[in-house]
Amino acid sequence: MAKIIVTWSIAYDYIMKVNDEFKNIILPDQIDTLNVGFLVSDMQKSLWWTATNIAYNLWLLGMRDQTLMLGVVWHDFVPDERINQYVDFSHVVKIENDFTACAYVITDRKEHQMIPFYPGAMNQAERLSLLDFNDMQYCIVSPNGKDAMINLLEEAKGQESKTFFDPGQQLHAFSKDELLDCCAVADYLICNDHEFKILMSKLDLDEQAVLWYFEKVIVTLGKDGVKLFDGEHELTIPGIVVSDAVDPTWCGDALRAGLLYGLASGKTWEESLKIGNVVGSLAVRSQGTMNHFFTLDEVLEIFKNNESA
Repeated sequence: MAKIIVTWSIAYDYIMKVNDEFKNIILPDQIDTLNVGFLVSDMQKSLWWTATNIAYNLWLLGMRDQTLMLGVVWHDFVPDERINQYVDFSHVVKIENDFTACAYVITDRKEHQMIPFYPGAMNQAERLSLLDFNDMQYCIVSPNGKDAMINLLEEAKGQESKTFFDPGQQLHAFSKDELLDCCAVADYLICNDHEFKILMSKLDLDEQAVLWYFEKVIVTLGKDGVKLFDGEHELTIPGIVVSDAVDPTWCGDALRAGLLYGLASGKTWEESLKIGNVVGSLAVRSQGTMNHFFTLDEVLEIFKNNESA
């Protein structure tokens, strides 16, 4: 059975670029009367989102048969033949009364991003369950329907799977008590530095108080790498410089895949996060979320070279 369970939203991505900076388009002193349009210089539509992005990168890392993906879509969702080679959609649930979720990712020339998101079918993700799956090693519970996230964390914990709480864009949907319940159940927390600050604010707790809830806390820092908090220790793992980066969208998904691969393969947390940085650095070299390709040997070679540098 699968070593890794990936639960997250599945959506259409509309990835757009703007040849300007948001600060020139959205003026701070005009927020109260905001009514602005701007030109998009490039757009790409992708039929995937984070669950498939993580599963795709895990396949490239040789973990397809050990990875199980859960999500909810509408009947408008039709995976193309290319991605079917890499990702197993057999446990994706189709509903009939709402659109598949949609994300609109807008990136300015300084790589700042805005991401409006319509959850659609994701709101019925409570239909998902882990109770029929055995021998799970790791389960990542990431942005999805709020109630589904809570249930999946509890089910995974009940099956003695190590669980990642990855609240991301859904942080604002949780009440303080709901977040505390999730923190109490999950083994690990993974989020970016901005999300970590939001989490502290919603919980009304300082950093040390939040860290107390988890065995490990992973805070991603974009191009600057990642921080690992382990009890009383803090480790910063620098990012990998990418001179030919094209698109930073969902680089964090690639990092998560590398981390999960490393842990499931018996590597240490530090080694696993370094592999995650390698996978993320390879993903940003292509436009879109699943247009890159690499081999496990390539990833491990870069990892070893960085270790010996």
